[in-house]
Amino acid sequence: MFNEVLASASLATSAIAISGLAHHSLQALRHRRHVRHHRCRQHQAARTEAIHAFQTSVIRPPSRSPNGVAWRAMEIAEIVTESADCKSFYLIDPWKQQLPLFQPGQHILVRPPIVTNQSIARCYSLSSAPNGDYWRITVKRHDPQDWRRTAQLQSNLSYWMHTTLAPGDCLWIAGPSGTFLLPETMEAPLALIAAGVGITPLISMLKWSLHHRPGRPVQLFYQARDRAHWPFGEQLERWSACRRELTLHTYFSREATSRPNTPDSPGARRNHGRVTATEILAAITPETECFLCGPAAWMRDLRDTMVAQGHAASRIHWESFDGGLAAASTADGPVAGSAVGRQILFQRSELTTTWSGEEHSLWEVAQANGVSLPSGCLYGACGSCKTRLLSGEVEYSRQPATEIEPGHCLPCIACPTTDVVLDA
Repeated sequence: MFNEVLASASLATSAIAISGLAHHSLQALRHRRHVRHHRCRQHQAARTEAIHAFQTSVIRPPSRSPNGVAWRAMEIAEIVTESADCKSFYLIDPWKQQLPLFQPGQHILVRPPIVTNQSIARCYSLSSAPNGDYWRITVKRHDPQDWRRTAQLQSNLSYWMHTTLAPGDCLWIAGPSGTFLLPETMEAPLALIAAGVGITPLISMLKWSLHHRPGRPVQLFYQARDRAHWPFGEQLERWSACRRELTLHTYFSREATSRPNTPDSPGARRNHGRVTATEILAAITPETECFLCGPAAWMRDLRDTMVAQGHAASRIHWESFDGGLAAASTADGPVAGSAVGRQILFQRSELTTTWSGEEHSLWEVAQANGVSLPSGCLYGACGSCKTRLLSGEVEYSRQPATEIEPGHCLPCIACPTTDVVLDA
């Protein structure tokens, strides 16, 4: 009798286990089916967009994505090689309309015209002064074979732009936006401090200042690898030769020290090595407003040293173009407060998934499940991925460098600490 009862209990337990596995398998099947259906819809939309572009030679007029980012079609009018790894792309309105003005130092979002769930947008600073006829961005080419996922996604776009695009092609553009800018009311002397492609927003500030604030002293410190990787270098030397208020200090970090310096031109000085805070402070006055753009670690060290040597921290403004890559490559998992097993609902896409703990951010979860979110820097600086957080709470893997309104989050650096619902 006892054996029969034991056998019955064993059969019941097995039945429950099998039923649980079946339920789990059914849920997984439904999830995969939903993801496939969502991706099919995206691919169909991309195909429709491609047909429209082929038939009309232009992309659709300015549109707004579900999360509020407004995109406009812009045509490439000209491509200019600025250095061994940098090209400038001149963008115009396909219908020859005037473009909105921007503030010097701001950036735009760029993405390919045909968008799939694997596409990515990228932030690029406007490297021209505000102009209603055209916008210019200067793009550094990166190696798309980088093993880090964040770097890989960002690099693919720059490599594609360098190797594929030609005048007459179109891109999707959003913006301009950004808080790293030169206020039009600022009258103080300027120190513009750049490393590599960090020159792009600063050259916009410089050109605007020379035109609208003639006579204002400007000291430009430019750290470059060598003359082959010196975008706008010769142009800046020409400007400094004819504008007495501009002094250019160039530093080549990898130029052969045995090779004699090229003679300085009027208003321009070439140096070997790296720029230091001591050299900068010796050339400026205490009331000078300083604008830095370059690698995050380089700027942080320079800023800390300048403040330690007496320059007011409130007069030092900075923007990084690579801070997220290092953070993403060294991260071993989500932030400490994130909870494995939390439910993530992308409400507009009608998709629910689970936080597994293997992802670095909600943005990566969205990409893995076919949910398209805008993106730019991917490290919480540009605010391009800002999305409404309808319910739940998140923590950030790094301190956001942009303002976040109540009820919103930055998925690129956010990890859930509770079940969350996103308006995506």
